[in-house]
Amino acid sequence: ATGVLQGLDGVLFFEGDDQLLNNAGLIEGTGEASEAVVYFDRDADGLLNTVINSGTITSVGGATIGVDSLLGTDPSSGTVGDEEGIARFRVVNTGTISNTGTDSDADAVHLNGDPGNTGGEARGCREDDRTNCIIEIDITNSGTISASNENTSNAAIRSESDAVLRGTIVNEAGGMITAATNAIRINGAHADHAVTITNSGTINGQAEAGILIGGSGVTVVNEAGGMIIGDDEGIRLDGDSISVRLLGGSDISEDTTPTDTVITNSGTISGTADGILVNTDALGAIITNNATGTITGNDGVQSATGDTVVNNGTITGADGDGVRLSGTQDGTITLGATSTTGGTGQAVQFEGTGTNTL
Repeated sequence: ATGVLQGLDGVLFFEGDDQLLNNAGLIEGTGEASEAVVYFDRDADGLLNTVINSGTITSVGGATIGVDSLLGTDPSSGTVGDEEGIARFRVVNTGTISNTGTDSDADAVHLNGDPGNTGGEARGCREDDRTNCIIEIDITNSGTISASNENTSNAAIRSESDAVLRGTIVNEAGGMITAATNAIRINGAHADHAVTITNSGTINGQAEAGILIGGSGVTVVNEAGGMIIGDDEGIRLDGDSISVRLLGGSDISEDTTPTDTVITNSGTISGTADGILVNTDALGAIITNNATGTITGNDGVQSATGDTVVNNGTITGADGDGVRLSGTQDGTITLGATSTTGGTGQAVQFEGTGTNTL
């Protein structure tokens, strides 16, 4: 498309898979989109849906691009959950995907895990030993993806709490992912994510974190020249309280704990409060700062759960400690020959009751 498409309640609704949207014009939602301006509905096929955008896709209400997880076999057939039920979604953005709305779904890219109903039966994100609500993503950005709502739940790219992500988010050199609160928000899930975020451009959370991680199985690679910036933290790891729908439609509340998050930095990670913050309800983070890497904040790295920090670059606490480990978990800090670790307080501060190794 090279012209203009406008709609008051969404513009494009795709029901079915193997769809391709190639936009070089303007796709604009002019009202409150109940699903999204560009919406990919759930079904049972699991083929790849693709958005290639060199123009502008924008929303003033509701998500700009919305993706629902798939369902698998209709329970009316008597074979509940035998099929994959995995949504596969690809975005290549060299243009602008933006959201200026003020509602709870005002995200530029919104990944939704609610499986809904088939055959008159409520479906669940968990069905016996089966994991549903999986979305395989392949998002590549060298343009701009942005959201302007000053609500902590919104983000330029956001996964709902019950969506399970597999795949990659790649922000290339010159690419901008930015939001008024958190730029990328990966919420907790009822099963581990397996998603890698690679950044060579700029990821900017203007009021909170550049990247907020609430679930396990997330890897962040910040390449040389890449910038991950947050007004609070560059990267924050937080536990999450989520609602999971079981087979039959009943919902349970579940607390998630991000575990074994891997962060590798060769660029710049910075926040006003902390460069990287690992809160008390996150475990097992492995943070490696390479020779070209810089991590800065009032505390450069602050972890309440021990974790592993390897520094071969520069970690600075502008109004605190370079690295501070606390809590009851064991922690390990390795300082390489090319490293500089410092702060206005301590270069390295061990607190809590864990066994720490330097």
